[in-house]
Amino acid sequence: MRVQSSLKSKHTLFSYLFSPFAILFALSFLYVYADVSAVKSKLALAAEGETEASQPDDEAVTEKAQAEDEAEAEDEKSEEPKTDDEKKAQEKRLREINDENYALYQLLVDTIDQVEANYVKPISKKELIEAAIGGVLNKLDPYSDYIPNEGVEDFRADLENRFGGLGIHTAKQRDKLVVVSPLADSPAYRAGLRPDDVITAINGVSTKGMSLDESSDKLKGPVGSRVTLTIDRKKKGTFDVDLIRDLINIPTVSGCSRNADDSWNYWIDVRNKIAYVRISSFSQKTTDELESVLKKLTDDGMRGLILDLRFNPGGALGAAIEVCDMFVDEGTIVSVKGRVTDERTWFASKGKTLTRVPMAVLINGYSASASEVVSACLQDSKRAKIVGERSFGKGSVQNVIDMDGGALKLTTSGYFRPSGHNIHREADFTEEDEWGVTPDNGMVVKMNPYQNEQVLWRYQFLDILLNAEKDKDGNPIVPPVRAGEPNRTVPVKDIQISRALNWILSGR
Repeated sequence: MRVQSSLKSKHTLFSYLFSPFAILFALSFLYVYADVSAVKSKLALAAEGETEASQPDDEAVTEKAQAEDEAEAEDEKSEEPKTDDEKKAQEKRLREINDENYALYQLLVDTIDQVEANYVKPISKKELIEAAIGGVLNKLDPYSDYIPNEGVEDFRADLENRFGGLGIHTAKQRDKLVVVSPLADSPAYRAGLRPDDVITAINGVSTKGMSLDESSDKLKGPVGSRVTLTIDRKKKGTFDVDLIRDLINIPTVSGCSRNADDSWNYWIDVRNKIAYVRISSFSQKTTDELESVLKKLTDDGMRGLILDLRFNPGGALGAAIEVCDMFVDEGTIVSVKGRVTDERTWFASKGKTLTRVPMAVLINGYSASASEVVSACLQDSKRAKIVGERSFGKGSVQNVIDMDGGALKLTTSGYFRPSGHNIHREADFTEEDEWGVTPDNGMVVKMNPYQNEQVLWRYQFLDILLNAEKDKDGNPIVPPVRAGEPNRTVPVKDIQISRALNWILSGR
């Protein structure tokens, strides 16, 4: 994949605004007298991932970038006022701006001091400063946010869809900590934990009265550390299981049904070799997962593909770009533009294309962000038919900026589809405005709330791994289907899947 860009820096770093207060006062002076080109360079954001941590890399600066910086500096020197009167006028204006900024910062600090000293209830300065930061971000958009230090680790784990732990989905039922499902290839799955197992103790500490957050903290831990769970299982009674925590990767690529051994079945029409693949979100592992699945399906004779992006909230922009490159031979994938960033465009390359079979993409009103990048690219390149309902319209890019007191998730730019059309839906936009991704002509298939709930329930149902016992020949002993539950080994064709499947089979 080729990249066209005039960015001079791949990452960015903002300083922490409010701590200590001496720095707060000094910011107004630094802001005024800072070299303009240096500020611009620091604010240049790569946007390679919709939410990627920013770290400076001085060694990555190329000779070309250094030459451009020197040229800018020379240009600015040549533009300096040449007369004493012009210099004095400029200095006066800088002092006025400095005084205005100082007064504003002083007002903020005075307000925090007054609240801390006189409010009817005690409140810490840390809480007030974080509230002030929240107030600043609330003026921007719904996607910019501040993550305090204590929440950064969990935020990054959610972002990367991986963490150190045992790989268990749990729930509270009548004050019991119950296993909903182990994750595939996790310590919990390998140890034989199953749905409906009750965890009565963690390292000898009773889980009675323990909240889900408390139990989650106890189950997670450093990779390689040991934990003992006391399990109560129907027909077997109580027993202990020793597990070693491992790096848990939450899968993002799934199929249309489960095989008896809990593996995914991707064939929604076996006779005609039509495959179904769902991407639940875009993480750092999505590309590898999808590549592995597509290669296996291609080897098995795939003749058509349904890609399900419904209810996909997005994720890493870089992953979405790589997914597009698996299907598109050439042309633009996506462009990113920002106020302080130059436009950047990603192009497809033939060497990364994995399949050219007829393809339909499912979207709905909950398909957002990176999933809109993929569907827009495949639609504009005429690589796939888009089926379902208009997407959410979230076309903004957030960069995660490390700070002394936490992390700042800041909207820095927006992305545009290959046609150049806008994706982001502003607050005042109507249905007639240009935003999001709209299904192709004849491919709009609307579903009511009940039908959408059934699709979500099906997703959640298939995510539960039975981890069945084995018979003497090593084959899984699958329990009978419960009343009211579908057969997990049989693909379900909802009306949007049916429209996509009919289009592929029609050969049009």
